[in-house]
Amino acid sequence: MNPELYKKAYEAKKSGLWDVFMEEQVFALKVPDADTVFVQVTRSGTDEKMLAVYYGEQVLDLVRRFYDMESESMADADEANHLEASFEGVELTFTLKDRLPKREAKEASGVARECGIRLGGSGAYPLFRRLCCGHSGEELSLEEDEKIMQLAIDAAMWLAKDGSAKFRLFIPSLTNSAYDMPLLEYNKGKYKRSRIHIEALGEMKYPAGSNCNEILQKKIKKMPKKGEWACRLVRLRNTVNLGLGRENVLPSKLKTYDYGKDRYVDVASVVFYEEHTDAVLDAFMEAITEYGRCPVRINVMDMRTFVLLKRWCKNCGISLRLHEYIPILDVPDSIYMGDPEGEGMTEFGPEYFDVVLECLLSAPEEQLKSFAYELKEIRAVKDSGVFELFPPSLRKKMEKLIKKLDKLGL
Repeated sequence: MNPELYKKAYEAKKSGLWDVFMEEQVFALKVPDADTVFVQVTRSGTDEKMLAVYYGEQVLDLVRRFYDMESESMADADEANHLEASFEGVELTFTLKDRLPKREAKEASGVARECGIRLGGSGAYPLFRRLCCGHSGEELSLEEDEKIMQLAIDAAMWLAKDGSAKFRLFIPSLTNSAYDMPLLEYNKGKYKRSRIHIEALGEMKYPAGSNCNEILQKKIKKMPKKGEWACRLVRLRNTVNLGLGRENVLPSKLKTYDYGKDRYVDVASVVFYEEHTDAVLDAFMEAITEYGRCPVRINVMDMRTFVLLKRWCKNCGISLRLHEYIPILDVPDSIYMGDPEGEGMTEFGPEYFDVVLECLLSAPEEQLKSFAYELKEIRAVKDSGVFELFPPSLRKKMEKLIKKLDKLGL
């Protein structure tokens, strides 16, 4: 990687960008001989300093949905995973040395020594990654990506130091409407300031399921139908190896629960589901035949899964119903398979706690009353010192839930 990019990263960290920008702030940057990109100075869930550059307005729309905190439209944890996995762009994260491949850690250390910088601490090492749809992050290898990252860092530092404070646009996380975003363009040694119009978010368009295996579909159609299942397409967080030298592909899986047998149905995971909805449906049909049971009705709680299964269910003679909320689909597999009662929520770490908060935030009022144990634990954690150790995003969700509970008298 170009040593100048590491130097630029160290300069950015020293400049204090993260003391000036808030994570909801995004500005546009016109890249010479390329499309407009969108720059965000933020922090990760573990409070690592980050600078992300998103490629194109379609990706910006996904980012806006990802950061939406409006209770009626915000993405829950599973949908947020799908959105994040679809980002395209480049990203800089200051993190631990152990997170970097040995070669990149050596490069970063070499440039730091050259600049007289002593690296140490949890967020000392700059990690550059190319964000690719369906992947958890690729090595930054293309010269064009490095150029865009360097331009973004320069623009952010100029805004923080020399740019007019009035020019910085604060975008609330709940902003789904149309607005004008600041646009910077570097030309002849100085920045030209203007604005770019961002359209209001429309309805999200999800990949519609398309089945190619007619033989298997006819077999499913002829099977006796009994009972009800619940399904949700989820994006897994652990990567898989495709056997093509790319080991960081994030697969998707149709999480399926049989109410009658009180158990999950094992369905194989699929990579790049957006382009291969047929593979998802094939995996589902193979799971049904192996399981030996086929439901009369499938219940779903999100439009992504509904659109995926709609045509297939009709062809197979299975009823498909969309519900506002299905509790069993929000229970993590590890919790469902093992009883956590008495262990305390914090015993499972922030990731589990985040899932619980998402579950409770999206639950209707009448269902919240059935979570007496969880609500008691929530308030206990909020009143303890552990709460202050949580990432800011997690604390924000907890505060939002507490206000909701107070309002409902729960």
